[in-house]
Amino acid sequence: MLFIYFVLASLYESFITPFTIMLALPLALCGRSWALLVSGDAFSLFTAMGLIMLLGIACKNSILLVDYTTRLIAEGWTGRSDRAGRQDQAASILMTSIALIAGMIPVAIGLNEASKQRTSMGVAVIAA
Repeated sequence: MLFIYFVLASLYESFITPFTIMLALPLALCGRSWALLVSGDAFSLFTAMGLIMLLGIACKNSILLVDYTTRLIAEGWTGRSDRAGRQDQAASILMTSIALIAGMIPVAIGLNEASKQRTSMGVAVIAA
């Protein structure tokens, strides 16, 4: 995670922006832990793979939001309401999240015996 922070710091040429982006990661971990507790699944190798996917998705969504906000500020945004722009950005994030959840539902359900061991990965990814 420290390496990711340094890469983001070099990309954004700031030490605060990567911190803002990575603030979503502890929240994603809390959501994953809560989802595994509710579903009754144990931590396994598949859960660890789902955790890596979850952290990547949470970081991607944060990067999209921070990048959009910095672009608005560079264009002279003063903080007044601009609903159309925010709705476009929220729609793109929601569409990718809904597509991810829809794709992971079959994995999380585990319809047969062979896929039952991978259910924790689906639950961990959907928790975001």
